[in-house]
Amino acid sequence: MNKKISLCIHIIPALLILLSGISCSRQEQAAGGITLTLSSGLPETRGATPEETSANVRDGKEIYFENGVPDLVLLMFSGDDLVAKYPGTGTDLITSPTPTGQDLRVRIATDLNGNMLSAGTYSIYALANTKGLWGDPDIASIATKAAADALVFSTRPTALKEDRMPLTAIGTVEVNSSGNGAAELSLLRPVGKVVVRFINNYGKTLTLSPFSLTLRNMSASSGYLFPHTSGDIPGGVTYEDLTKTVSSPETLTLPDYIAQGEVYEYASLVYPGVAGNLSAGDFTCDLSFSITQVGGTPLATPQDFDFAKLSILNKRGEDVTSIARNQQLTITVNISQGKMLSFSFEVGAWGRNTELVTFD
Repeated sequence: MNKKISLCIHIIPALLILLSGISCSRQEQAAGGITLTLSSGLPETRGATPEETSANVRDGKEIYFENGVPDLVLLMFSGDDLVAKYPGTGTDLITSPTPTGQDLRVRIATDLNGNMLSAGTYSIYALANTKGLWGDPDIASIATKAAADALVFSTRPTALKEDRMPLTAIGTVEVNSSGNGAAELSLLRPVGKVVVRFINNYGKTLTLSPFSLTLRNMSASSGYLFPHTSGDIPGGVTYEDLTKTVSSPETLTLPDYIAQGEVYEYASLVYPGVAGNLSAGDFTCDLSFSITQVGGTPLATPQDFDFAKLSILNKRGEDVTSIARNQQLTITVNISQGKMLSFSFEVGAWGRNTELVTFD
């Protein structure tokens, strides 16, 4: 009796070991190739609810999906040579768990010729929301890593195309001797954003006319599509001013922040840029306006405000000399009763400001 029990106990672990080995082999064959996990931005910038999908795509928080297919291109390079591409031969979107605009996985099982991927280190270039690209860079013709690195936007991002904010990322993946590997990439916006916020603490709505805002040297003429670890600004870049003007009989109305909790914003997308070089001066701001009505009542004498060439300084008193991709520069103008205006700046990640800077 004891011998039979002992025999069964020895057989069971042997069967478990055998089944475990079979299970591992099957999982590896099913997975095949490499698995790339892509997310659309940092957690704090992601959209909160599925109902916000359209707005999130516009703001670069999500990848656009159409009939279950993401607007996504992946390029895989060995050295300088393109060896695999999604969508394309030997690639597929992994559907379990269900992919979303914020998180999805793609499998690249073979190279462009249908062969198993060789062991080694590969570069992965990711581009999402491709229909939103400004200037239509020729993605389809890319055959080398050098060509991908050299791609630039040829027109300024004055408005979104197809209501989609382009997203890009670069990463690497290690492929083992079995042709398998895995990597994670976080897609970010290839542009920065400048936002001017007017907070009206007057206690009543304010009507302005005329109104003139000029942000000098903040709009670069071109920008790289994919991020560069150093020198993320193409050669030959020129700089223009960002402007917002309102002239009589047109007016600009600032809502009452105290009662309504609303602010007036002027926002513009920009390519990465550096101030203070030979082709551009420092980043400065000109602002002038006249308050003609308070709470809908015309003033007998408009209140005039005029500020020229205001320097943008960080909290250490240093000039803010650059705007990077996926970075936001926020200029806040507080307006109070009388002749009281105050200015403050914040520079940080898109939608998440981390550094206080001021006008001087």
